[in-house]
Amino acid sequence: MERSEPSTRRVVVIGGWGCHSRWLDDFRASFKRLALDVHLVDLPGYHSGSGAASLEADILNTQSFDTLLENWFQNTSGLIESSPNTLLIGWSYGAMLAVQMSARLSKPCQVIGLGARPRFIEDPFSVFDEGTSQAFLQRMVRSPLKGLEYFISLTGQGEAKSQLLLLKQDVRDALPAEPAVLKASLEHLYRLDVTDAWHHLKMKGLLSDLYFKDDSLIASPEKRDNNIEGCHLAPVAHGAHVANALIPLIRT
Repeated sequence: MERSEPSTRRVVVIGGWGCHSRWLDDFRASFKRLALDVHLVDLPGYHSGSGAASLEADILNTQSFDTLLENWFQNTSGLIESSPNTLLIGWSYGAMLAVQMSARLSKPCQVIGLGARPRFIEDPFSVFDEGTSQAFLQRMVRSPLKGLEYFISLTGQGEAKSQLLLLKQDVRDALPAEPAVLKASLEHLYRLDVTDAWHHLKMKGLLSDLYFKDDSLIASPEKRDNNIEGCHLAPVAHGAHVANALIPLIRT
């Protein structure tokens, strides 16, 4: 009888709010070098320079962001379930969505969450309280570009100015999503609470939550040996370094 070769493990990566998914190309490439089947998934309504964002903005004229999100969940779950033993890696907002996604599946999958908590607002380890969050939302409404530039400065504290200038120039050249989608996804982030799913996956040993030592947005709930060097933007600024830190957690 002919022996079949083991299938390549699939890794699905979901990025953070307000960020171009292509910013994680170095992070993704590090996993590809491990012969993993890596897929970088845009956030709901976001795009990778394909021009799809205008279509999503049109959808928001007739449908709610929740409908757009549900379609995204269905499409992404198909990608996850079409391969056995898929690993979900989420960063920030993407980690919260990854936790929610895994808990929705008929067979929950392993999740690695980077720089995230079960709630973004009023979490004791998040710098965003109700007042801060509403002030930032109004900043985004007045000028999405200036709001994103501020967010890059906030999350990139400690990074080289040249690196942050490149990211700011990138959003000046093209927003990661249309303004309506950025606002709707930010409001969704504010109200999202994945506490139950988070604890459920933790109890099953399916969730590894990792934090960055110099994160100005989300603090580590405790001192850990596996906290990763860098700021909240570490997956963007130091993709290979962050990917290497995750290798011991990837089950084959």
